[in-house]
Amino acid sequence: ALIDQLWQGNPYSKLLPVDPAEITRAFQQIWIDAVSNPTRAWTNYSDFVQQYSQLMIATALKFWEAGKDVEPIVAPEKGDKRFSAPDW
Repeated sequence: ALIDQLWQGNPYSKLLPVDPAEITRAFQQIWIDAVSNPTRAWTNYSDFVQQYSQLMIATALKFWEAGKDVEPIVAPEKGDKRFSAPDW
């Protein structure tokens, strides 16, 4: 198939062994689910846009130093030390 030839010509295909047919099937399943339940699809999309907007606003405020006291939109769970380094 053409998609397989294009993928094999991609230098990243060696680094990331992905089956383009599986990606196609995954997108088909997402589409079928969205068409069969448009209310859930719209709700998920609306939630995503709202959360993304909150994240971008908080990031912009911190960048402009106007939001030094802005609560983080996503906070690590208690005991999670992955982001405790001063570089973060």
